[in-house]
Amino acid sequence: MENPVNSDKSISQHYQHPDLVRAIADALKLQGKSKETVSTRDLASVDEFHMGGPVATEHFFKALELTANTKVIDLGCGIGGSARFCAQSYGCYVTGVDLTDSYVQAARVLTGWVGLSNQVKFLQGSVLSLGVESDQFDCAYMMHLGMNIEDKAQLFKEAARILKPKGTIAIYDILRVGQGELSYPVPWTTDNAGSHLATIDVYQQALDKAGLEVEIVNNRQDFAKGFYNKMAQNNQPKPLGLHILMQQNAATKIANMVSGLTENIIAPFEIYARKR
Repeated sequence: MENPVNSDKSISQHYQHPDLVRAIADALKLQGKSKETVSTRDLASVDEFHMGGPVATEHFFKALELTANTKVIDLGCGIGGSARFCAQSYGCYVTGVDLTDSYVQAARVLTGWVGLSNQVKFLQGSVLSLGVESDQFDCAYMMHLGMNIEDKAQLFKEAARILKPKGTIAIYDILRVGQGELSYPVPWTTDNAGSHLATIDVYQQALDKAGLEVEIVNNRQDFAKGFYNKMAQNNQPKPLGLHILMQQNAATKIANMVSGLTENIIAPFEIYARKR
């Protein structure tokens, strides 16, 4: 198994962006927006970094019984799009954790722009060792995180530790569903060494071992295929988009991922489990 320190470093380097806030601000300006006028909806094209974007996010959260009293943690929060959606839509208080410093810094700035800093906070750190107290969150969720994490057992063990009894973990990840190999780069890694795809059976076994009982599993492959078919028909990219996060070879990364999807090698899954 890869040394966790080396693994963390390679993951962070893959996502690191030297001037992310400025890049987003410049793209917003080209679309007639500024940090004074921007909304969470405006940011969705760049901060919902997963298959299906904001449409997938809305579907994912509908299965959760969130209220203003729900204490939530976002594992692998990126630049905070899903955390801001959760806080604004349900009134929750959300803590986001991400390994990549430039993402965490951008998340804090963007959250301030849309007036949600009192509801959402961000920490830089590893999801394998969160550094927060046990039994304090009602809900943990992760969106397209597991593909970068080799040690699924430790990932879910740590998630279970910080959840209250009967707390919920929600997962929206890309899983392996068929034979064959992906072409690289893809959005979550430059090469095969940084990709840790697993099957639904591996996820279920790791969750169960961590004391998390799986209640719902949704294969969202058909949804994702439809989403990318529609995206291919709309050949007018805007200045603000995921290409800002992916930087070099963004089109190639997306194309390789979509090929894996259409060739039935990978598929996005929603998994909902509860702490025993």
